[in-house]
Amino acid sequence: MSLFLPKLACKKDIDEVIKGVAEKVVVLRFGRDEDSVCLQLDEILSKTAHDLSNMASIYIVDVDKAPIYTRYFDISYIPSTVFFFNGQHMKVDYGGPKPARDLGRITHLTTSSAYGLCLWVVQ
Repeated sequence: MSLFLPKLACKKDIDEVIKGVAEKVVVLRFGRDEDSVCLQLDEILSKTAHDLSNMASIYIVDVDKAPIYTRYFDISYIPSTVFFFNGQHMKVDYGGPKPARDLGRITHLTTSSAYGLCLWVVQ
């Protein structure tokens, strides 16, 4: 568990963050406190949280305390990250080939060249 990143403990907390954070990307890291890979990712996220604070808010979610979201987002790999923008779930391009016909209508685009990440909201 990260000491520097806020932790969301229940569905209500997660819902409030998803719906309440405007004009920023919400990053939810799903995992377990005792998992070594989660701890490594938490360290990376906490180091970048300040640099990304103008464009993203990063939160930690324990998969065992939010089983409804774990099932809904089909979290099968620990850790997993899920992204939202203005209350909408986002697809993330990690640099792999994506045919344009599979994207749908792009309603918002945010890029961060410093981190090589392109995020968009698709309807």
